[in-house]
Amino acid sequence: MSLNLIQSTFAADESIKINTDLGLQGIIEKAVGVFLLFGGLAIFGMFLYSGYLFITSQGNAEKITTARNVITYAIVGVVIVALSYAIMIYLFQGIKK
Repeated sequence: MSLNLIQSTFAADESIKINTDLGLQGIIEKAVGVFLLFGGLAIFGMFLYSGYLFITSQGNAEKITTARNVITYAIVGVVIVALSYAIMIYLFQGIKK
């Protein structure tokens, strides 16, 4: 399939093998893992941005409110990411049985 072409093109060393037998469940797990990674990075960036807003607010109530809202949204994002991971684990454990 196309993964074999990628393997033969990019793997100069024949000892490097790419697992092409993932199946639908494996592909979904990998995709969710990538989305979780990017979601976690986005949440981390939101926390950094909120901290920056707090530090540079200089007592400006509007900037402080904005920073608090960003933290609130980041926490909601953490909950959503954690729940999506938990749901994925729960569903795939049910499928494996």
